[in-house]
Amino acid sequence: MINALPPIFIERLKKLIPKKDLGSCLDSFSFEKIISIRANTLRNSVQDVCSCLDEKGIKYSKVEWFKDALILNNV
Repeated sequence: MINALPPIFIERLKKLIPKKDLGSCLDSFSFEKIISIRANTLRNSVQDVCSCLDEKGIKYSKVEWFKDALILNNV
């Protein structure tokens, strides 16, 4: 994955991240990330958000311990 990062970005990281942490920082770009969202229930219900995701073909799963949160599965 490090080869996919723009060289200018890597150079910027080298200036910001301590040398001892740079390797693990760069490695972190190789890991698959879990993407989660939270419905702003002041604006839309969780069901409205789920309907929108369904319309766009985005798969999701509900978070058991947080009723307004969803984990996006295929993005």
